[in-house]
Amino acid sequence: MWHAYELKNRKNNYYNEYDPSEIEDSMFDYFNTLQMKMHIKSEVYNDVTYIVIREKKSHRLSPICIALFLEQDLFFCSNKSVTKEFLLAVVKSTGYSECKKILLSGKNISSLIKIHITNKRNAVDGNDMSVDEEFEEAPGVVSNMGIDFKQNQNRREYLEKHLGSDEIILESLIVKNRNVPWANPKIAEKLPEVKINMQWEFKSTNLKKFLSECTDQRVLVTPLPDYAKHFLKSGKNELTVQRDRYNNDL
Repeated sequence: MWHAYELKNRKNNYYNEYDPSEIEDSMFDYFNTLQMKMHIKSEVYNDVTYIVIREKKSHRLSPICIALFLEQDLFFCSNKSVTKEFLLAVVKSTGYSECKKILLSGKNISSLIKIHITNKRNAVDGNDMSVDEEFEEAPGVVSNMGIDFKQNQNRREYLEKHLGSDEIILESLIVKNRNVPWANPKIAEKLPEVKINMQWEFKSTNLKKFLSECTDQRVLVTPLPDYAKHFLKSGKNELTVQRDRYNNDL
């Protein structure tokens, strides 16, 4: 599983056309200053630079793989949790001053990059995801067999509008809700100060296809909640939602 980080504050005097071998050397020098003897190897594939970092002698640490996509100020790490030293090695060797973890993870790097680019484009264009059109059931389809009220085609078009038509492969969607009051009024009255932290996790080999099929077959009812409709545009697949105090929706 790849976990995304955004690189920030690139140095103006740093080289534009980076050389993977120079990044290797810079990382090697950085680890040497920390007295960490590391073996570093890089390969470029589909415009992404993959760097494997492992200890030379001791094998206390598992190998860490880094995938650099500097065109979008982005890199991915194969480990969910990684020490500050490894993050600084990436930051310093690529000419940035800091990095920030993005709540975006998955197995398909190309899809993760597409999601990140879509999010940046929405930010630049000023697209407001909170403004949404209401879902309306389409009229029944009249044919020689009668009237079809299943609405499958209408729901498919609705999903394609929000999830897009691009082939994006993502394996999970995590939705968190914090400090949730009790739904049962009697319990809420007895325990007014006790709140609940909740988490839902949707998993599939292809989450987008899974959500589309569930909506198509009315397992998920339209209109979908905002977090399900817009998570691909938000640039992350780990979301924290809160209840709308005006309409009681998430």
